[in-house]
Amino acid sequence: MIIRKLLTGAVLLCLANVVYAEDCQQHFLGGTEPLLINQKLTNRGHEICYEAYALFTSGMSRTAIWSAEHLTRDNLELAAQIKRINPFHAEESVPAEDRAELSDYKSSGYDRGHMAPNGDMPTKTAQHESFSLANMIPQWPSQNQGIWSEVESAVREYTKEQGELFVVTGPAFIYSQNDASYISNGRVLVPSHTWKAIYNPKTGESGAYFVVNNETSDYETLSMAELQKRVGIDVFPKLPSQYKVTAMTLPTPTKGRGYTSGYHHPSYGAAHFAGKMLYHSFKHAR
Repeated sequence: MIIRKLLTGAVLLCLANVVYAEDCQQHFLGGTEPLLINQKLTNRGHEICYEAYALFTSGMSRTAIWSAEHLTRDNLELAAQIKRINPFHAEESVPAEDRAELSDYKSSGYDRGHMAPNGDMPTKTAQHESFSLANMIPQWPSQNQGIWSEVESAVREYTKEQGELFVVTGPAFIYSQNDASYISNGRVLVPSHTWKAIYNPKTGESGAYFVVNNETSDYETLSMAELQKRVGIDVFPKLPSQYKVTAMTLPTPTKGRGYTSGYHHPSYGAAHFAGKMLYHSFKHAR
């Protein structure tokens, strides 16, 4: 079952594979939402259309699976004028058994980490919607407030330079053994990694940041083809396959709002992820 929260606030219950409403397709490259290749990710899934982004959230992990945005220079200039508030809230359009609650994160040791970030939101309504727990994952605090914040800032600055970007963000659940981690007595799955994919319409280039969900300040740069192998999602289905095999040179995250050109590939590489990928919570739902 898929939930769509339209701009009017109405909630429609629809069958799977129904196309997003026209006012939500603007968030996707070519009007086409990310494609879930790993079908385990679709279990108890809910699609939600917000004012400034769209997402897919899972009742198996009780986290976002992906959040999609069409970032523009004009909207980011509006977003910079809005004072940040933190109205974290449960997503009431998602059934109670499939959603995270504020109590799930309390005293967990993890931040409520945005996938579509508050800093991208051009209106107060959009800002409020970005604080839905459907848009969150349990994120390591030093990552959320460090390298991840720097990635978000770099993408915003690059958008202002280029004029527009399509961005899809999400978690990965990759484990070498049955070592999945949860908070709230098994209710919410802790991702092993976070990722943010961007597509530049001006140049036709794409690439993704890929970060281990721990205290690291390192990240990898991935092509769309490699990202799909790791997370089981084709984030830009309309992008021809020949353009998915090469990663663009992503802006390097730096502290503050600026960035420098280039990318950082830490010493660990594909071998670090050679272990068997297990979507543990999607096999053993509670």
